[in-house]
Amino acid sequence: MLTLKLKHAIIIGLFLTTPLLGATLSGVITDIETGEYVPGARIKVIDFDYVDVSDEQGGFELSGRAFEDGDWVELVITHIGYKTQKTGIVSNSQSKFEIVLTPIILQGQDIIVTAARAKKGETPAAFTNMTGKEIEQAFWAQDTPMLLTSMPNVFAYSDAGNGIGYSYLKIRGFDQRRISVMLNGIPLNDAESHEVYWIDLPDFANSLQDIQVQRGVGSSLYGASSIGGTINLITNDFSAIPELKVETGYGSYNSKKLSISGNSGLINDSYVFYGRYSRIETDGYRDNSWSKMYSYFIGIARYDENMTWKLNTYGGPEEAHLAYKGISGSQLTTNRKYNELEFDDEIDHFNQPHYELIHDWKINDNLNLANTVYYFHGEGYYNQFRSGKDMAEYNLGAFYDFNTWTMYTDADDRFPTEFYDNVDSLGNPQTDATGYYPLAETQTDLVRRKTVKEYDWGWNPTLKLKHNNGELTLGSEMRIHSGHHFGEVRWASIYPQDFDPNHRYYEYKGKSNTLTIYVHEAYRLFNKLRVMVNAQYQRHNYKLEDDKRYNVIFNRNYDYISPRAGFTYHYSENLNVFINASTASRQPAFKDIYDPTDFWQNPVYRSANFNPAIDGWEFNGKELNPEKLLDIELGADFKHASDQFTFNSEINLYRMQMKDELIPYAGQIDDDGYAVSGNAEKTLHQGIELSWNASIRNQITLNGNFSLNDDHFVDYIEYSWDGNPLDRSDQRIGGFPEMLTNYRLGYAINDFGFGVGGRYVGKQYIDNGEEFELDAYHILNADISYDFGRLVGFTSLKAILRVHNLADTEYEQAAYIEPDDGLPRYM
Repeated sequence: MLTLKLKHAIIIGLFLTTPLLGATLSGVITDIETGEYVPGARIKVIDFDYVDVSDEQGGFELSGRAFEDGDWVELVITHIGYKTQKTGIVSNSQSKFEIVLTPIILQGQDIIVTAARAKKGETPAAFTNMTGKEIEQAFWAQDTPMLLTSMPNVFAYSDAGNGIGYSYLKIRGFDQRRISVMLNGIPLNDAESHEVYWIDLPDFANSLQDIQVQRGVGSSLYGASSIGGTINLITNDFSAIPELKVETGYGSYNSKKLSISGNSGLINDSYVFYGRYSRIETDGYRDNSWSKMYSYFIGIARYDENMTWKLNTYGGPEEAHLAYKGISGSQLTTNRKYNELEFDDEIDHFNQPHYELIHDWKINDNLNLANTVYYFHGEGYYNQFRSGKDMAEYNLGAFYDFNTWTMYTDADDRFPTEFYDNVDSLGNPQTDATGYYPLAETQTDLVRRKTVKEYDWGWNPTLKLKHNNGELTLGSEMRIHSGHHFGEVRWASIYPQDFDPNHRYYEYKGKSNTLTIYVHEAYRLFNKLRVMVNAQYQRHNYKLEDDKRYNVIFNRNYDYISPRAGFTYHYSENLNVFINASTASRQPAFKDIYDPTDFWQNPVYRSANFNPAIDGWEFNGKELNPEKLLDIELGADFKHASDQFTFNSEINLYRMQMKDELIPYAGQIDDDGYAVSGNAEKTLHQGIELSWNASIRNQITLNGNFSLNDDHFVDYIEYSWDGNPLDRSDQRIGGFPEMLTNYRLGYAINDFGFGVGGRYVGKQYIDNGEEFELDAYHILNADISYDFGRLVGFTSLKAILRVHNLADTEYEQAAYIEPDDGLPRYM
C-alpha cells in the first residue's frame, strides 16, 4: 500500500520556472576502424560544462543556452581504449553529427559482461534496456525491483509500502525465483531458495552503467534456469575523466539518503579506481517497517594492450523490521498502515560482501577469452515472536504440571487453557508414578532466531570466435554453494530448567552445485537474415547434510538440455522482425524437496516419505517436479528519425506453454511469509507487449509501454488445506495483473527538466479460483529538476523534486490468502 500526502502548491509554484532557449547538438560516436557504435563515450562542451554519455547506439545530445545555432562549439570526447578527440562544430539543431574515435593500445572493452546481452536488430528476443541516463533520471533511493516497474510487463511491490526494504519482482506472471538475475554475468539468485534479496544491495543503481531486462527465455546463455526472464545488471564502466559525485535527499516517511562516489580517471594510461559509499534510512509507510542500510562499491581496473583486468568488491549491510504479513479487509478502512509483527526485535540483520575478478583477453582480432571468478559470503539472522507454539516443534519436550485440571479456574490459570493437555504433542498419554494423568503444558510463547551462514564461489569462462558469417560463443558456469542453517529459542514462557540458553531446535547444511555448458551461434544467412542457435546443458545437485534433528539426508540431481533457435529479419534500416522458439527447465527450490525447519514433515509424522539410513533417515517422499517450458515469441521494432522528430516502437507477442509450473497454493504463505507451492500439470502464459519512445527536437519526449496478459491453468487440480480437490482448469493464475501501462511526458531544455507520468495496474486475482481480487489502480507522478552547476562553477549541481502519487490514491499492491480463515490479507 502506498499513500503519499502532498501539497500540490509546491509543484504548481515550480511550474513557473521558464529557462531561456538555446541550441541542441546531437549525433553519434563510431569506431574509425570497425564503423561500429561506441557506447559510453563522454562528450563535453569545452568551457561550458555541458556533458553527455553516448548510449548503446552511440547516440548523444547536448543542449546549452550559452550557444545558439550557427555558433562555433568545441567538444572533447573521451573513452577508455580510444584517443581523446577534440573537435569543433558549427551548432545546428537540425543536423546530426558523426564523430569517429581512433582505438589505442587499450583493447579490452568489457566483453565478459556484455557477452550474454541481446542486441537490437540481431538478437531474436524481447528485451528492454535502461541506459545510465535513464537510471539517473528515474532512480532516487528505491529498491531495484521498484526502479524496473517502468519496463514492459514488469510488476513489483514492497513490504514496507514505500519501495525501500524488502521488495519483490515479477515478469509475465512469474515471480523472481523463476527470473535469472545476473550482476556482471554473476548469478544473484540464491542457490537454495532461488530468491533474489534486493535489500542486500541498497542504492546499487548508483553504480550501474545500464540494465537489460529480457522477457521470456530469449537468449540467456548461462546461469540459473530462466523461465520468466533475465535481468542483466552491468556496473559502471570506469571513466577516463576524474570526477567526484555527492548525492543527498529527503522524502516522505523520514526517508533519507547520502551517497558519495568518485572516479580517479585514467592513471599512467593503465589504471582507474572507482568507489562509492551510501547510507539509506526510512521509517517505511507501514507501522514498524523501518530499514537502515549501508552500501559500498570499490573497484580497480587495469587496461593493457590486449587485456582488461577488473577487481570489484561491494555489499550492503542492512537492518530492517519485518513487515511481510498483510492486513485484513476490515483494516483497510481502519488502519492501512497496521503491521501485525509488533514485536520490537522482529528484525532482519544480514550482510553479504561480494568479490569478483573479471579478466578479458583479446587473443587476436577474431578470438576473445574472458573469465570471471567470484566469491561471496553471507551471514545474518532474523528474530520472530510466536504465540501458542507446540513445545515439541521446538524440541522443548513436554512440561508437566502434576496438579489436577480442576484446581485451576479461568481467573487464576497461569497460561491459556489451550496450552494444557493430558497427552503430549505426539498423542501419548502421560501419567505420574501413581497412575494419575497430569496436565502436559504442550504449548508456549517464544522468541526464535533463524540464522544462516553461507558462501558461494564460481567461475564463468567464455570463448568467443568471430568468423566470416557470424560469431560462435562457447561458455560455462561452475558454482558451488554451502549454507549452514540453524534456529534457536531465545526465550520461551515455558522453558525447561535443564535446557541450555539459546537452545537450537534445528540445524543442518544445505549444499548446491551447478555446472552449465553452452554453445551459441549467431549466424548471418543473408545480408538481411540472421539466425541464432543455442544449446545449453545444466546439471544441478542438492545435498542435505548434518541434520541435527532427525539425521535426515537427501541427494538430488537435475539434468537439462535446453535447445533454442530464432531468426531476425532486417527488413530495412527502420524495421526488424524476429521469431524465437526456446525451451527451458528449472528445478524446485531446496525446501520444495524437504524442509528441515518444518517439524510437521518429520519421519514420525510422515514415515512413508523416509527410508531408514545409517543413524538416521533418507528422504524419498513426494516432492515437486521440475518446471518445463516452451516459449514462442514473435516481435518487431520500428524506428523513424528526422531532423525534428524521432520515433521508436516495439511490439511482441508471446505464448509460453508450461508443464509442472510451480504454483502457490491459493496464494497461501507459511509461518515465515514464504509461498507454499505445488505443481500445476499444464499452464499457459500469453500476451502482447507494446512500447514506444518519441522525441521532438530532443526537447519533448513521450515514452511508455503497454502489456496485456493471459495467465491461466490448462489442467490443474489444487487441494485445499483439508484435502478437498479444487478443479482450477481454465481459471486465471493469481498474483499478476492482467494489464500494465506506463507513460511519461518529459520536457528538457538547457539545465531545466520536467516530467509527468503514471502507471496503471489492472485487476489481479489473489487466489487461483477467481474468488478474490485486487482492484485496478492508477498512480500519477511528477518530477522537476534544475542544474545549477554552470552558475557556481561545477560540472553539475542538480536539484530534483519528485512527487509520487499526486492524487493521493489508496491502493493495495499485492495480497495472499491467510490459511487460518481462508480470507485475503492485503499488502
